[in-house]
Formats: sequence, C-alpha cells, structure tokens
Amino acid sequence: MAKKKVFISFDFDNDKGDQSKHEYFPWHCIYSIEEQSKRIHFANRQIEFINSDHREPDGRIESNFIQLIDLLVGLSSHCLDFVSTNKSRTKVAQKFLPLLERMMKNPLNVNSSYGHARKYLISFFPKKRLSASQLLDPFERQLSGFYQTRPLLLRDHLSNQQSLFA
Repeated sequence: MAKKKVFISFDFDNDKGDQSKHEYFPWHCIYSIEEQSKRIHFANRQIEFINSDHREPDGRIESNFIQLIDLLVGLSSHCLDFVSTNKSRTKVAQKFLPLLERMMKNPLNVNSSYGHARKYLISFFPKKRLSASQLLDPFERQLSGFYQTRPLLLRDHLSNQQSLFA
C-alpha cells in the first residue's frame, strides 16, 4: 500500500508575539515535523505570522479565520470549564452548548442536523505524559488515557441556576 502524502500550507497566528522574533521558531517546527514524518510536507518553509485583527494595517482576510478559531476555542472552554461569570459570554456559549454536547456524546451520528459526523473529533489531553516517539505509536497513544467525554460545567451551572429560581 502506497503512503499517502499530506501537503499542508502553514499560515499560523501567534499575533506576532515573541515567537516571531525567535531565531528558531519560524522554521524549526516545520523542519522537525517533516523529519519525524515522511507523510507530511509543508508548502511554506517558514511560519507566516498573521495579525489576528483584520482592522490593523498589516491585517489580512485570514485574520477573520483566526478570530473564528479564537471564538470556537473560547466558547468550548467556557462550556467545558465555565471560565467566566460574564453574562454575555455565557449567553453566547449557551447557543454553542448543544452542538458541543452532540459532538462529544455521539461523534458518528450521520443523522445529526449539525452535520458533524466524521468531520470533527473532540478529545482531551492524556492523563499520562507522552514523549514524541510514544505519540507516534498507536498502542502507546491508546494506553495514554486520551478520552472523549467529560462534564460540561456550563450545563451544570445552568441546571443549578434554573433549579434555584424555578
């Protein structure tokens, strides 16, 4: 069976922080990944830093994608860990909560109105720390404690809040 090559265009945002000034960061991770896996090849030889604010002079259309990812990560974090008591954040996270719940409880549901089956997988960091070589070993990864389900603290908070005032 022939190995499939994966080509990745690597435009990555870190808001032009300290990483953009670091001697090795813009190129070394690309080099290391390609050395570890012969199946991954990058179209760009260096990370291109993009400002996450599209209104800035050096902002680009790709900044909107970065803002979307920030929003999804923030909403997921709030649903999972109830990280803020900000009412606006909670209100928006409540709209996202049903999708996150479905994706976690039944990731292969082809009949879901959200259409998430076989497109997204939510898993959490392992309980056991793995070396780079262990991460590449499927057996080690399986034993490491990756898991897909955990409580959604926002749901717990909303349940408690509703029962107090019902």
